[in-house]
Amino acid sequence: AFIAGVLWGLHKYRLSMKLDQVREVEKIRRATAADFHDELGHKLTIISWFAEILKKKIGPEQADLRPHLDRIIEASGTLYHTMKDMLWAMDPDKDSVYDLYSQIREFGLELFDNTGVLFEAGDVSEDLKEQIISPAHKRHVLLIFKEVMHNSLKHANSTTTNLELVREEQLVRFRFKDNGTGFKMNGHNTGHGLNNVKRRASMINARIDIHSEGNGTVAELDLLNDNLKTAV
Repeated sequence: AFIAGVLWGLHKYRLSMKLDQVREVEKIRRATAADFHDELGHKLTIISWFAEILKKKIGPEQADLRPHLDRIIEASGTLYHTMKDMLWAMDPDKDSVYDLYSQIREFGLELFDNTGVLFEAGDVSEDLKEQIISPAHKRHVLLIFKEVMHNSLKHANSTTTNLELVREEQLVRFRFKDNGTGFKMNGHNTGHGLNNVKRRASMINARIDIHSEGNGTVAELDLLNDNLKTAV
């Protein structure tokens, strides 16, 4: 009994130490995300702002400088959005499947706004707030669907798109579909986007299925329960 008590005490101590380490890591993640957002976001805004001022001050004899300033503005904007995605992935308060779906939905609403393409996204159960996903997994899933949605907007000629999240017994399934023209899966016009999507899915051991039959495209990504954990 004495030995069992000592072993149980050691186990509780080790568990307490691990929990303290997890809390410390989460504290660092929050602080880092806040610091990067304040500092880097502010600096990128200044860069873009000064580039816009220079564009307005350039005379006709310096018109060849405008394309360079446009590239600076575009690059700073792209870097800002990339930074937002990374900071969101680092935030431990946004580690649930519910938060991931909400982030993808917000991106879709912004992307398809005022484009003539209807974007619909179903509601999901708040129970998914208890399903925790790692920062690496949620970042890759977000980037996968950003790629899929961008390709749909640029190439599909669709009028309606739809995003949904389905909870099944062994997995969580993200699904995006459009009613566009589709494409040939073995054709050369798929570009690097499809390869990037498959590569990212492979990196997180997720199943990805993209099928197109000429009357629309469907992209489904499955996250197995092994990739999720329940909030403590």
